Amino acid sequence: MGTVLASGVVAVPAQAGERVRWRDCPGGVGNVRCGDVEVPRDHRKPGGAKIRIRVARRPAAERRGTLVFLPGGPGQSGPTPSPR
Repeated sequence: MGTVLASGVVAVPAQAGERVRWRDCPGGVGNVRCGDVEVPRDHRKPGGAKIRIRVARRPAAERRGTLVFLPGGPGQSGPTPSPR
């Protein structure tokens, strides 16, 4: 659906039928656009509780596929890295 980026390039497929409303990213970084994707908290229960995942994308000069970068983990906040 969209190529997504967060401190690297990230692609996140939205749920079927869901559209990402792309907007300028905080900090106004180049041609990077940000949005949110709502996904099931537990993919075994698609009708259950949902969570929102913040995503960003930057178009490639030459598309060769999709690059995904998932920040966060022990000692690092997910939203901390800024797109470059």
